[in-house]
Parts: sequence; structure tokens; C-alpha cells
Amino acid sequence: MIALTSAELGKLFRRSMVWRLALVMGAVMAGLAVAVALSAPPESGVRPSALELAVPIGLIGCQVLAALAGAAMGQEYQWRTLPLWLARGARRGPLLAARFVAALPALVLVAAVPLTVGLAFSLGDLEAALRASHLTVPTLWLAVVATVFAALPYLALALGLAVLRRSAVAPVVGVLLLALLVEPVVGQLAPRLGAYLPAALAANLVAGGGPGRLLAASLILVYSAVLVAAAVTLFRSQDLTG
Repeated sequence: MIALTSAELGKLFRRSMVWRLALVMGAVMAGLAVAVALSAPPESGVRPSALELAVPIGLIGCQVLAALAGAAMGQEYQWRTLPLWLARGARRGPLLAARFVAALPALVLVAAVPLTVGLAFSLGDLEAALRASHLTVPTLWLAVVATVFAALPYLALALGLAVLRRSAVAPVVGVLLLALLVEPVVGQLAPRLGAYLPAALAANLVAGGGPGRLLAASLILVYSAVLVAAAVTLFRSQDLTG
């Protein structure tokens, strides 16, 4: 398992998509920070904090990365590389688990970049920025942990869809549908139900509201565990020789 995870980690970070996505998220955050700084005139005394945008921007980046990780898994079906791993003695369950674990450092990178950029833009008046974003210095990096933690169900879903459909397209479509359509619509039409979806649970982890941090973390773990278990069960039963 350790050897598989190390191999997957090296393969993932050798791909340019992780670094490009991190740069894009940093550029988006920088652009938004400039827009926020210009949104209120200095004489008004009211200027929103760029840090307020860091967590949602980081979560968007993690959702995109999760979809891309699923797409990479789906491509291996098309490239016929999975049978090669199995021929080398890799077991299916640990192989899929290694894919999941290896994506975590990349998620941390993508989540941390917007917060770092937002923090850099807020250094002129950090105390006011923290107050406006309802954060404290100890909880700044808790926001990164919460963002990565909230992205775990998206990652598990992406890998599961890749295994189910043996496709690079299905994970991207599934994750984007959940993030851009299902969660916003459910949040608007059924707010109580929407509070228990991953994006809302991420906000609860940072702010401590809603169902509470412990329940939010527990639900995210349950979602992720169920999806990973389903993906592993399906992966083990697949015929990869055809």
C-alpha cells in the first residue's frame, strides 16, 4: 500500500495539471482580491476581506481536481494500463485506495494557494481582514483542512464514477453536476437538506455553524467511506482482460 501510494503520488505531481490548477486558483484569487479592494472607496471605511473568498475558491479548485483525478482513473481503462498494475502483483483494493490517498496532498496544495494569496493581499490590515472573514489566526489553516476534508466525497464520487463507467468523462460530468447544479438547487429549494451536502458541510467545518463541526466531519467521512467502499467492491468484480 505504501509503495503503491508513493508511486501514485509521484505520478500525480509529475503531471502538469496539478500545478496548472494551483496557478489558476491563485490567479483567480488574486484577481478577486484586487476586485474586492476596489469595490469600496477607501474613504468609505468599509472594505470587504479577500479572505472571505479564499475558502469557496479553494473548494472549487478541489472539486475540479477531484474530477480530474477521476478522469485520470477513467483514462487508464482506455489505455489498458490497469491490467499492467495487476500483472505486477498490485491488488485492486489497495490500488484504488492508493489513488485516493495520493490525491490528498494535491488537494492541500490547491486549497492552500487561494488562502495564501488572500492572506498576502490582507497583510496591510490583517486584523480587520480576519474579523471580516470570521476567522482567527489559528483557524486560518483549519480552513484549508476543512476545504480538503469537504472535497473527499467529490474525490470518492469521481473515482467511483470512473470505475462504474470506465470513462474519463463520467467523473467530470458527475462532480460538476453535483457541485454546480445539485447542491445549489437543493440549497435553495430545501435548505435543511442542503445543509447536509458537502459544500455546506465545508462551511460548517470552518464556521462551526449548522449541524456543528463534529457532525459535519462525521457526515463527510460517511459519504466518502460509502463511495470508496462501493468503488472498491465494483473494481474487484470487474473483468479487465477484455
